[in-house]
Amino acid sequence: MDYSIIEDIVKKRVKNMHEINEKEIDKIIQCSIKILEFCKINSIEFDETAGIVFVSHITTFYERAKKKEYIKVDCELFAELGEELYKMGEKIIEIMNEYFNCIVPKDEILLISSHLGAMKERLNKEEC
Repeated sequence: MDYSIIEDIVKKRVKNMHEINEKEIDKIIQCSIKILEFCKINSIEFDETAGIVFVSHITTFYERAKKKEYIKVDCELFAELGEELYKMGEKIIEIMNEYFNCIVPKDEILLISSHLGAMKERLNKEEC
């Protein structure tokens, strides 16, 4: 994924969000880059399509965290993700906390892990 498009993705996503300033936008952009780099180092390199969705998720999470409005996920749906992806999701949450200084519920770790799982599956199919 070409990281130069991250700024555009974030700015388009925050257009309808209230009370998000330029400093916050920059935090979201920097956080997204760091997360994508972490994923790449761990052999999950997002293509442009999946990267746009993932950066949009990070941006939307920031808004929800700011409002303290978290989502609930049926944990059983994510049982098949496995420990490796869950641990990567936990590390990504640590990165998000570094930039956003917020408490992240387990449900969010599962959602992030599902993005990782989907991209990993796509990469595995491409190798075949």
